[in-house]
Amino acid sequence: LNPFAVSRANAKGIWQFMYRTAKQYDLEINSYVDERFDPIKSCHAAARYLRDAYTIFGDWALAISSYNCGSGNVNKAIRRSGSREFWDIYPYLPRETRGYVPSFVGALYLLNYYKSYNIVPDNITMPAHVDTFRIHKNLHFEQISDNLGIKLDELRELNPQYTKDIIPASDKGYVLNLPFNYTVPFVEKEKEIYAYKDSVYFGNVVYNGGKSGSNSAPTEDKITIKVRKGQTLGGIASRYGVTVSQIKRWNNLRSNNIQIGKRLVIYKKGAPSYSGSSSTASTSVSSSKASSGGSAYKKYTIRKGDTLYMIAKRHNMSLNDLLSINGLSKKSKILPGKKIKVKA
Repeated sequence: LNPFAVSRANAKGIWQFMYRTAKQYDLEINSYVDERFDPIKSCHAAARYLRDAYTIFGDWALAISSYNCGSGNVNKAIRRSGSREFWDIYPYLPRETRGYVPSFVGALYLLNYYKSYNIVPDNITMPAHVDTFRIHKNLHFEQISDNLGIKLDELRELNPQYTKDIIPASDKGYVLNLPFNYTVPFVEKEKEIYAYKDSVYFGNVVYNGGKSGSNSAPTEDKITIKVRKGQTLGGIASRYGVTVSQIKRWNNLRSNNIQIGKRLVIYKKGAPSYSGSSSTASTSVSSSKASSGGSAYKKYTIRKGDTLYMIAKRHNMSLNDLLSINGLSKKSKILPGKKIKVKA
């Protein structure tokens, strides 16, 4: 139930939607919002997919198989086996799907019969009651956190669909979830929150002037390039005045290897960083070769609200690698202003 989950194939969210399927089921994906990470909207989309698959196959095991490997592979297995029974088509399904359906059934069994095995649910840190607000103006999580005292991690957990800690302005509005005890303070301080450091967080964004009378959704100098023979991510980043990590984040790349002919999205002015353009944030330009494996590292200045997990994720590292190169443990305390090594 981790809304931030990303698979090796770049499927995202609790329901592990691939990009194309997510778009088919009306999940919005853009530079600032990825509704695959939204637990509520992605659950509705998954339910619709399963309903459609059941309409096609008339069998829940086949519908669940379809969710994992696609209806085309299920139909192929049906043709090859001459049957529409799951255990008859089982040998003809992809290996992952053969394990997926039993795992799905096992999870359902556990949810219904956990008491019979003396399994006790863990306590959760999520608030029991949440209020929702429809936001039409540009709003950064740090504007909310600094004015209301709510932790950034809590905002991210309740609003995982906003991938850069920014709710972009739009006429239709986007939903902000807040614990109910912050409802009244948010309403009372709403104008102050929007005005707080707005030039810091949105100073490098060009506005279109939306119908709502507020700033419209952020737009940047976005281009799409096609990778040519001999080009590298470092060379492309240098040419357009951005960083390799930005290019990887904008294009959901997991490594520095790029194929000839691949199309890459570049924001020439640079999109706001994951935690915003806070004046307290800085990253050393110089990089060094770490002693282990010859990997390139640079110094990163810890920001207010950072966690070790977030820092590792932002720099395409595993948490264990981050801890290892800095001589830290999972229980280590980190303080704003302290410098640690991250992957360049």
